[in-house]
Amino acid sequence: MKKPKVDLHLSESQGIEHIFKEFLDSVESLASESEEEGWEKVEKEFLSNRLDMDEVYENVDKYGSDKTIVLFEIAKLKGVDEATLLDAVLKTSKLELTSPVSNESWDENFACKVPANTEFEIDLHDVSGTIDSVYFSDLYSELVNKLDPDEVKRIEEYYSDALIEDGIMYISIPQYYWSVYIDQPGLLDELAPTLRISPDELKEMEDLSEVGGV
Repeated sequence: MKKPKVDLHLSESQGIEHIFKEFLDSVESLASESEEEGWEKVEKEFLSNRLDMDEVYENVDKYGSDKTIVLFEIAKLKGVDEATLLDAVLKTSKLELTSPVSNESWDENFACKVPANTEFEIDLHDVSGTIDSVYFSDLYSELVNKLDPDEVKRIEEYYSDALIEDGIMYISIPQYYWSVYIDQPGLLDELAPTLRISPDELKEMEDLSEVGGV
């Protein structure tokens, strides 16, 4: 996955070796997907049927709060179709980048997950910006030209976790996931017109469910 161009603003006040290391650190920090890209992956998985509502139902049963479980039960009783419920979930849920732990430790209201990207290629020549307020369209070349080739190699090998070859930074990060967490109040607001139920009525049903009434 190639990252877009960015602008960095650097200062040589601590020496060229330091600024080159700072440059590499800053570029490495770009190696993560945006939340927008995460949502695109989640929606693509549903569209391709690699994720479905059965999985969401199962996770709600396992990890949903009492209120979320009751809300899903009411949606079923009211005949809300899966497409409408899924659309409401995707509109109101929260997306978080999570570590590769077992499902047993997912937080409350976990609904589903998709893998985040773990492999990145960044063309260092695409990184522009300023050094002491002077603009350069290719910061990497400007910094390399200020250093001995052996020093460039040493810094790239020992002060960067990434592999750098011919000006391309190859980054591999641990497997992470985009995890979807249901926001019960938000979901209730989204479904309220369809369910024709008020928060007070939902509270009554929640109270009944605690004694087996729903």
